[in-house]
Amino acid sequence: GTSNTYSINVIRTDAEETEDTKQPVEEKFGLSKLTIAGVTLNPKFDVETYEYKVDLKEDLTSLQIIAEANDEDAIVEIVGNENLQDGENVITILVKNDKTDDVATYQIIVNKSVELKEVQMSWLKPSTWGKEEIIKIIS
Repeated sequence: GTSNTYSINVIRTDAEETEDTKQPVEEKFGLSKLTIAGVTLNPKFDVETYEYKVDLKEDLTSLQIIAEANDEDAIVEIVGNENLQDGENVITILVKNDKTDDVATYQIIVNKSVELKEVQMSWLKPSTWGKEEIIKIIS
């Protein structure tokens, strides 16, 4: 049979030495995850991208936002995600760590354009109120 000889060089270093020389990859403070149910973020989520645009075709008054911080001590606060109107809405996501005073601010610009379907106004159906044409009464 044929025999091959391999030589392996093993270099041992002190564990402490490598910890000092190897710089940890400093992840930028902010969100580790940002998703909105049924909506595509533009551009794609990245921890260092602080502004997103979203097109909303449904008549939703708020979005289902999942925002997770990449720092376990951070608090995520979402402002402006209620009562969304037709047109441009700005939702602000604040990520802050009170211990380190780190703050990251993300903005989602929601462009809401709902195709209005003809809705018959009915006094019996409150959900149709406010969609009727304004009737001018001239006396």
